[in-house]
Amino acid sequence: MYKFLLILTTCFLLPSAFAEDSLTETKKLEMDSKAKMGWNYKLKFSSNIALSSSDNIIGQKSGDTKTLGLKINSGANLKTINSEWRNSAKINLASTKTPAVPFWVKSEDAFKYETIYLKQFENKPWLGPYVKASVEAPLLIGENKRDSNVEYQYSDGTSLGTKSTQRLTDGFRPMTTKESLGLFAKAIDSKTKSLEFRVGLGAIQVEAKDQLSLDDKDTTENIIELKQLNSYSDLGVEMAMDYKGQWNKQSSYSLSMETLTPLSTNKEDLPANLKEESSIRLTNVEIKFDVTTKVNEWLDLSYEYKASYQPKLLDEWQRQMGFVMSFSYAMF
Repeated sequence: MYKFLLILTTCFLLPSAFAEDSLTETKKLEMDSKAKMGWNYKLKFSSNIALSSSDNIIGQKSGDTKTLGLKINSGANLKTINSEWRNSAKINLASTKTPAVPFWVKSEDAFKYETIYLKQFENKPWLGPYVKASVEAPLLIGENKRDSNVEYQYSDGTSLGTKSTQRLTDGFRPMTTKESLGLFAKAIDSKTKSLEFRVGLGAIQVEAKDQLSLDDKDTTENIIELKQLNSYSDLGVEMAMDYKGQWNKQSSYSLSMETLTPLSTNKEDLPANLKEESSIRLTNVEIKFDVTTKVNEWLDLSYEYKASYQPKLLDEWQRQMGFVMSFSYAMF
């Protein structure tokens, strides 16, 4: 599936690389390089607030729904004639309170730091080696909160007691670290859009010991089933695609996809349902898409979508999406 998406994206986007005829490709690349030479910094703070209220609506519990969110987006990139060093750090936090669950509940919690160094070949500036590393984890503890006591138990029936709140994850857990090296290719590189592919050798380490996830099948009343998560590490083939573009000065978009297919797997460490699966079936996948429009200097409208699949951690797709109106301030 991910290979098909890579091919499809290339077919649609590569023609636009040759559609700009105002300047030759060489002159445009020279202008872009001169504009980005040296260090470039970014630090942006955003907050979002959502309020809604219902009263005597059929099928709904009366009350107020409130969401508060905070985002920090920072970066420090170094551009030279034949190399790039990109660094980024992002924090996304949000909490929601609803009539059905009258507590503040974490609805978004993510921290990610990423660094990548790309060295261009002198005779082929669109091609070269890269080395990349990243760390990603939630910052705060994760809990399952109920407005009344329920029984929590593991999937095998072991009871954790009757209570209204159960801890699921600790701060900075599960933590995912990645390292990779290989070759990159820039199919498009202009002021308004860029398309980059990477392929190489990658490694992933996930620290999830003593962490829990919901595994409730809604087959038992007042019983919440939990699943224990396991730590794991893999070495395999990394494939990635990053596409970024701008419609105008106010609107931008991006699409990225990254996969890691393990070269070999210790079958003894796998859950029972994965022991006979192939390496392709055990591929880690991460997809991100966002569209942002800047209404004015302090107001942004955006749609964000993220999907990830880590079968050794949780054999289900993890998805998160939302339309956000943010009040932002960019320091530089």
